[in-house]
Amino acid sequence: MAGSDNQAGAGPPGQLSNWRLAAYGGLTIPLAAAGLPIAIYVAPLYTDHIGLGFTAVGLALMATRVLAIVVDPLIGRLSDATRGRLGRRIPWILAGAPIMMFGVWRTFMPSADATAVDLFVSLSILYLGWAMMTVPYGAWGAELSPDYHERSRIAGARELFSVVGLLLAVTFPLLVRPAGLEKITDRNAIETAAIAADVAALGWATLVLLPPLLLVLVRFVPVSAHTAEAPVGSQRFGRDLLRNRPFLLLLGSTFFAGLSSGMNQTTVVHYYRYRAGLGDAADVMVFAFFAAAVVGAFSWVWLGRRMVKHHVMAAASLLSLIASLAVLAIAPGDIVGFMLVQAVSGFAYAGPLILGASMAADVIDLDWLKSGLQRGAAFIAVWEIGKKLSEAAGVGIALPLMEAMGFSAHTASEPNAQLALITVNVLLPAVFALTAIPFILAYPIDEKRQRIVRAALDRKLGRLAARDHRAAEEAALGAGKLR
Repeated sequence: MAGSDNQAGAGPPGQLSNWRLAAYGGLTIPLAAAGLPIAIYVAPLYTDHIGLGFTAVGLALMATRVLAIVVDPLIGRLSDATRGRLGRRIPWILAGAPIMMFGVWRTFMPSADATAVDLFVSLSILYLGWAMMTVPYGAWGAELSPDYHERSRIAGARELFSVVGLLLAVTFPLLVRPAGLEKITDRNAIETAAIAADVAALGWATLVLLPPLLLVLVRFVPVSAHTAEAPVGSQRFGRDLLRNRPFLLLLGSTFFAGLSSGMNQTTVVHYYRYRAGLGDAADVMVFAFFAAAVVGAFSWVWLGRRMVKHHVMAAASLLSLIASLAVLAIAPGDIVGFMLVQAVSGFAYAGPLILGASMAADVIDLDWLKSGLQRGAAFIAVWEIGKKLSEAAGVGIALPLMEAMGFSAHTASEPNAQLALITVNVLLPAVFALTAIPFILAYPIDEKRQRIVRAALDRKLGRLAARDHRAAEEAALGAGKLR
């Protein structure tokens, strides 16, 4: 059972000890090991290795993400309403873990005759378990502290461990090569076989790491003290959500940023292989990206504690945009140039993830104050929908558009195929990334406003607690008179 953080070494009130922070963030390591192949390698695994069409794979990937429209908010509302000794979040995380593990096994280790339908079914299972874990997990993190800056620290720990998980994941292609590759003479066959082996290895890493780190989370991270909320009607929740302007701005920025990353990540392996001409050095580029992201995670938390969070988030997004466009100025085969760009991109990568999650906790407080309901998982679910739908649209646009523009593994060197890579991997993602920045800058909650909201919320909760205490005393007194 999760413990309390009120012990020696736990730090000031409202602040988690470093140990509990690590226990909370550690779960993202296996989640990242599963997330990297989904974002980058699943598409080339099924198109280049299995031999499915780009459009079929793109539509299958998009369709699984669209399912989040139904699944994520349902899980969020049910988690908010869950009662029991383990609280509102732990039961869902525990139930989702085996489902996700089964989906990882099916998706990452497909048979040679797998179809697009097989991909859709496998990923749907994976995403169901993923949602059952990540929606309550994100809401749990938002509830661990009421402090404006501590929330950045909590989100920073979560994203730091996520980046560490990604960094561990990308070392597999550098350290482990499957046996028998030396017998293959065709270059494309070697690379596709290597992708299949890498994805399978990452699947096994997820299956091995998830159970022990889940046990650490449940055992050592304090359960939220908030009681379960009775589910409210969808109409009321939708009305309250539309009145929460800061959340809508955060959702808007998340949607366009996700659209950008969905297109870029789905096609980045093809860009490295067929446009940048990096060959085996492509794996080094991915490693450089996530190594720099580890440094960035510390840096953005530090900056977020000293400046307005959404201003820092906008700066990180702009830096990422500039770096993404810089690849157009680098000649194919220039390993040093591409590595520098990847280092800058990786450094910027963690900023929006950390600060966006911290800001999400602030808008949940605002809803709690206005509605009188603590429904963090419901808000996290809607936020996740925005991310998944935008990523789905990015995937659904990217692969069919590349195919429509004449790109394939056999035509990759032709001018129209090269234009397709530039358009889909660089130019269109840059347009969507730029669109996200005004939403971030318009976000209105700074430290001063958050403290005002939190103080008003604490007063309101204090009055409710005093009222409930008086009612309990009166009930006990009445029971005594009846006896």
